[in-house]
Amino acid sequence: MFFSSNQPLTGIDIGNSNIKLVKFNKKGSHYHLENFGILPLPTGLMDRGEIADPNELSTRIKALVKAEKLRGRKVITALSGDQVVIKKISLPVMSMEELEETILKEADQYLPFTIDECNIDYHIIKNPTEEEIKEYLENPPDGEEEDEGPQMELFLVAVHKEKAETMSTIFKNAGLDLAVIDVNIFSLENSFEANHVLHQDEVVALVDIGANVTGINILSNKVSSFTRDIPLAGDFFTDKISKDLGVDYEEANKLKFGISENGKDNEEVVKSVLEGVEEFSKELSGAFEYFSTAENKPVDKIYFAGGGLGLQGVEKIIGEKLNVAVDIIDPFRNIKINNKVFDPEYIRVYSPISAVATGLALREEFDR
Repeated sequence: MFFSSNQPLTGIDIGNSNIKLVKFNKKGSHYHLENFGILPLPTGLMDRGEIADPNELSTRIKALVKAEKLRGRKVITALSGDQVVIKKISLPVMSMEELEETILKEADQYLPFTIDECNIDYHIIKNPTEEEIKEYLENPPDGEEEDEGPQMELFLVAVHKEKAETMSTIFKNAGLDLAVIDVNIFSLENSFEANHVLHQDEVVALVDIGANVTGINILSNKVSSFTRDIPLAGDFFTDKISKDLGVDYEEANKLKFGISENGKDNEEVVKSVLEGVEEFSKELSGAFEYFSTAENKPVDKIYFAGGGLGLQGVEKIIGEKLNVAVDIIDPFRNIKINNKVFDPEYIRVYSPISAVATGLALREEFDR
């Protein structure tokens, strides 16, 4: 169910706070926006990937599909955080048929559950070049130590079958066919590559700040080279404001986005957020340092996505603390949009939280 499809798909990204739906119509080499809708979810329906009421979620998805007058029932969604396991592994160069067999035989050693309990797929990051293989064959290493030769690098991806079956049933009850389950950070990469220029020698960190988890995907030499989830995300900032200012979660979340209904001093909110940014920046820095030490490359730029940060300009403060340039992913930069059909202001406001849904909708036939 991962990484494969055989017809155009509608991207549906389900977060803690809302559902995002995106569909494109490809004409030649250009993508045209056909559907774009967002539906809020009640607090507590989704929490850290757990669904309190699957029937209610089906009803909400169905309502969004109806409101968008969606044509086509094939959809794709994504999982993140504890819902999915991603392991970077290296294997000797082999054919695709051999790779399929090897993955099935050896996956158990990389996963927290048995292979019978999960759906498995993989995402190839790097294959040795013909020159590297030729060099190895012509100049094999000396010594008795076993050497497996040039290695291919890939991400092993797994999701528990029960989770996949639950999602499939939810979409089925909404009148849809869940054709593919993808991974948030790879969908984010898809959206980034379609809308931004990445130079060969540039190292870029894609940082998706959700409600409970912040996903990190570092691209080096134009391929995903490092992934990590950190537990600090949007709810961390909301909870901190709630505690510091003595307000409930709902009001704290509004204050995080600069909305004040009870006369709370904005300076109090900013102070609370900045204290949170300090801790959040340390988590990011730790992930970047791990990558940089392993690859001997610094991160050149951070591209943020997701709606977790709240107050505008916070990402710039994070960049200053880490001494790294920052930007926001624009998932509609290279998309053709009919302004008579879609409100440009609506697109602008909701673009930051739509990068994963856009990446899902950009998936093409037989993508991996």
